[in-house]
Amino acid sequence: MTGERRDSSRDRSFARILISVAGRVGYVADVSDNGFKGLFPEPFAIEPGKTFTVGVSFAELGLAAFELEATARWVRLSGGAQVVGFEIRDMAAAFCDAGKFAVIRDYYSNGRTRST
Repeated sequence: MTGERRDSSRDRSFARILISVAGRVGYVADVSDNGFKGLFPEPFAIEPGKTFTVGVSFAELGLAAFELEATARWVRLSGGAQVVGFEIRDMAAAFCDAGKFAVIRDYYSNGRTRST
């Protein structure tokens, strides 16, 4: 089944937001109200349903690195890269960290049409 099953709209964009998961570094491709899609240049073992501490930084917005807890919801291979859908576990904590995730979320949604 390849149909969309998400329950929140998503802003499709790409920015150089570095993320680190299980010692691997990747990029954020798009952000939803409660998660994001991570792109990793090389596949690695990551188990859907497992929660990870994800390091996030977005230098272009002046955001210093911060961490949040996110659960891998799905994993796909695309063009030799690995794509992972993450759901943020504790949105309140993510927003309390000086609103850093909210800043990223606003960056993606500002002036863009959201997909559903």
